[in-house]
Amino acid sequence: MKYLLLPLILLALLPACDSTTEESSIRNKPSSVPESAFWVGGSDGGVYVFIEKLQNNIYRSEIYNESGEAEYKGKLQLLPPGALEYTNKSIFQGWDGDTLYLSEDRRLVIP
Repeated sequence: MKYLLLPLILLALLPACDSTTEESSIRNKPSSVPESAFWVGGSDGGVYVFIEKLQNNIYRSEIYNESGEAEYKGKLQLLPPGALEYTNKSIFQGWDGDTLYLSEDRRLVIP
């Protein structure tokens, strides 16, 4: 019976291991990435994102890969338009090269 519990305990600990790896990526942020940029992604990859509001539904962004190289610097447009809590890091889901995906089926796209 106790041998059956060990795999279950290990499975329960897996999410904690993943967040440790993600935190390691954040701590090792390359010097070329702005201090205020934050990590969007997981242990298997992601990008660092710096974002600030310019005007209604338009944001200035800088997106860097894991090694600190800029992938994109410029404006992004919010779709669908509306209010955005861009300082809330938890709403950012991922970057595919031209779209920064957000929660609730929203996105920031290159205009």
